[in-house]
Amino acid sequence: MSIDPKRGRYCDGCGELIKNAHKLHLKKEYCGSCYKGLFKPAECIICSGKVIAHKNELEPVCSACTNATRTCLRCGKAVPRAGLMIDDRAVCPSCVPYFKEAQKCARCERVTARLSTMPSAGVFEKICDSCRNKHTHATCSVCRKYRKVGGRKEDASPICVDCVGNVDITHACPGCGQDVPGKGESQCRSCLNSVAIDREIKLTTIVFANDWVALLWARFAMWMHGRTPSSPKVLQVIRTHQPFFERIDAAFDSALELTGPGLLQLFGTATLRKHVLPVQFLAEQLDVHVPSSAKSEASDLDRMNEILISAKRQPWNDVLQAYHQILQNSTLTLLSQRKYLAGAAHFCASADVGDEAWPEGALERYLDNKPGARNDLSRFVTFCKSSRGWDVCMPAKGMVIRPLADPVRSAQKLGNLLREAEAAGLENASKKTLGAILALSLGISKAALLSSTASDFELSPEAVIYKHGKERIRMPEG
Repeated sequence: MSIDPKRGRYCDGCGELIKNAHKLHLKKEYCGSCYKGLFKPAECIICSGKVIAHKNELEPVCSACTNATRTCLRCGKAVPRAGLMIDDRAVCPSCVPYFKEAQKCARCERVTARLSTMPSAGVFEKICDSCRNKHTHATCSVCRKYRKVGGRKEDASPICVDCVGNVDITHACPGCGQDVPGKGESQCRSCLNSVAIDREIKLTTIVFANDWVALLWARFAMWMHGRTPSSPKVLQVIRTHQPFFERIDAAFDSALELTGPGLLQLFGTATLRKHVLPVQFLAEQLDVHVPSSAKSEASDLDRMNEILISAKRQPWNDVLQAYHQILQNSTLTLLSQRKYLAGAAHFCASADVGDEAWPEGALERYLDNKPGARNDLSRFVTFCKSSRGWDVCMPAKGMVIRPLADPVRSAQKLGNLLREAEAAGLENASKKTLGAILALSLGISKAALLSSTASDFELSPEAVIYKHGKERIRMPEG
């Protein structure tokens, strides 16, 4: 393009300013007047047809012959119809994206050079091929292939262009002879999976150092195909279990070493649960079984180790480690040891236990929220009392002061009860009303307070003290 920075666009023939060029020739632009003087009718040297060529051009060639012989600037293929012109050189439509700047798709914001509009579908912004295909392509309800939609059934399910006129047509699978919907020679899903799995086996068996593991891996892949031959995800599932066989290849030198206890020691229960299909395959094909009792014990050991590891940098680490030693030296089963250790770790985290005993009332409040933890914590409390010398004990059931769930509502309810007692007179108020007033004021259950005896109260000239478990509550003067 001929542009002067100061004057603007100009003609390469006469130098006059122009808005649009009348003729582009060899990277030069010409106005209409220069075009008439410089370009004359001539005869094409190839087809002898008429052509308007530059007067200095000795061997004029018409546009039809030029287009028939030109090649793509990038790939070198013939370009009878160019998708882009760069300095008189043609670019085929397939290579155009390589000469465009990548931009964001207006819909999915994916950065790509393959952007286009689609006015026929009401899309005027530039979108990527994936968003564009959503308007034109779908999975055919007949042949189950993702193709351009040619029509739809009465239930609006899509039909591809190949099946739109042959909805009920079928063909025999070239591999097994089974009827496959649609025309053509495509294979059924089972045969496609078989071919894909065979190719996967050939590509992956070279990673195994031991031939017997490579054979085991191939047999597992075929075993998986036999279980679900028509599943579209069978190859993907097989690939997820390849690391299982790679670890077997690295850990065992011969198939005789491949035993249930050996697998449990190598992988652990968590990894064996993740690779349940290979474990099932080994049990069926090689009679390699992992005992359930051994898995349970290994699982309990792993979970106890996780509890101890998570407590490494916590204030209660020393207490928990000492308690774990006591549990190991006992006659308890691993399941009971794990439950006792987990209960103690959870309570220590809740009460922030350190080198000293937990605050008064912490255990009561914890058991009020988790009453099922009482049995798991009783042994830990006994350990802390005997081994650490802490002044702690298990609280009696129901001996806990609960915080008010709704203070405003509780205050309103307390006001109503006080007015009821005043109206009847303190000496005439029922025991139930007085118990409800005290229970609501102190945060104690009414049943526990009404079951109290005279020994639970300490009378002195200064105050009345109510003993609730280990709590000593000074009764409000009112």
